[in-house]
Amino acid sequence: MKMIIFVFLFFMSGSLNFLQAEELSLPLPPDAVKVSEKSSNAGLTQTTIQIYTTAFSKDKINAMYKKEMAREGWAEQKKGAYSKDGYMAIIVVNPRLGKDNKTQFSITTAKIPTKEDVLASSKDTPDKLDFMPAYPGSKQNFLFETPIGLSASYNTGKSINEVIFFFKSAMLGYGWKLSSETPITTETKDCPECRKAAGEAAGADIKTVSSKAGLTFRRGDGELCIVKVYQGSGKMDEASVKKLAAQEQSPEFSFDKTTILVTYHGKKKNTQ
Repeated sequence: MKMIIFVFLFFMSGSLNFLQAEELSLPLPPDAVKVSEKSSNAGLTQTTIQIYTTAFSKDKINAMYKKEMAREGWAEQKKGAYSKDGYMAIIVVNPRLGKDNKTQFSITTAKIPTKEDVLASSKDTPDKLDFMPAYPGSKQNFLFETPIGLSASYNTGKSINEVIFFFKSAMLGYGWKLSSETPITTETKDCPECRKAAGEAAGADIKTVSSKAGLTFRRGDGELCIVKVYQGSGKMDEASVKKLAAQEQSPEFSFDKTTILVTYHGKKKNTQ
């Protein structure tokens, strides 16, 4: 989920009697009027979106939430996204004013799935889908229905090139046409966490290599399927490997995992 939020510091004399949003008791501008509220199940959690209007300007709304959310114990994870006690709240302000010259903003809240929730939803053998193939031998991280279709995630030990080639070929058998493609891009970074995890080789030169690519498919009846692929790998430098081997420790410190994220817009379901 994306959000638009700008930091604008302001001071206001007196106190504001902030209204409270339902359930999570989020602060609201004193003149806020709820326009709509919609809840939906998003796999492992339920998401609620509330839309309000106020005479507050966009800058004033953003500044208010930055101040009030912190005061109520919410930690800002990213601009406009806050977490507290296992919940996430996202504030998005519409940059355009309505006909009544009021500013519209939304509050999206959801319970954050725990690690145990995610692990409980994973499967060694992916569910069968009637609209697309599952990558052979992959492990299913999750698969759930959304208000507009399905969302799923899988892991495999195969390379990003093999995964991309598979979907380009196999999707044709399900009637899909490739409409756009994001080529593979690769980035190499240092990995301090990897060095720490390596223990005795804390001074080793360990780097991570991350690659990503995307495919967008369409079918004649208006269906859309987006397949995004991410590969992460890393390896210790040769000198550190030899040092560990001389110390009779495991000379291998590497990982290689490819994640497949599928977003489907349509009416098809899983067949299991």
